[in-house]
Amino acid sequence: TKSDFRLLNVPKDVWQLEQLEELWLSNNGLGGIPSDISKLVNLQVVGLTNNNLKTLPMTICELPRLKRLLAPTNKISALPAEFDKLTSLLELDLSDNSFREFPNILLKLPQMQIIRMAANSPGIRHLPLTLPIMRSLTLLDLDKNPIVNEKPPEALRTMYSLNVVGIPLSSAK
Repeated sequence: TKSDFRLLNVPKDVWQLEQLEELWLSNNGLGGIPSDISKLVNLQVVGLTNNNLKTLPMTICELPRLKRLLAPTNKISALPAEFDKLTSLLELDLSDNSFREFPNILLKLPQMQIIRMAANSPGIRHLPLTLPIMRSLTLLDLDKNPIVNEKPPEALRTMYSLNVVGIPLSSAK
């Protein structure tokens, strides 16, 4: 289901579509996602781009098949406490939000392959030293964040196969 109609609310009928695998609610004025999203247990992709969201509902963590969560261009500054329950999640896009630091709960999701957190404001300044436990990570986009670690940040020195965007790696060997 795709939507781009400046909705203020998700139609209640959507929550009855239990077999739904993709839900695209981008470019609306939702401001929040109802907890009923947890009824859509077969969701694999959720697109929430540009919705003036300040938080993600805790119930989004109850989507066992979720592989891609795309929520750039919102005002999100933290992830739900149970975010590590998303053990199928492979791609997360939180670019252009309000994060001040890298969400450490992501370290509990070593299967993650793609994390996009570019252009957060005020921005991510440090990376956790334990980032290398994310062995499946192939893309880390931190472009336009004020990373202040040394170049390259210590957390990236032992990563094997990682495409990093937005962090100067000129001193990497």
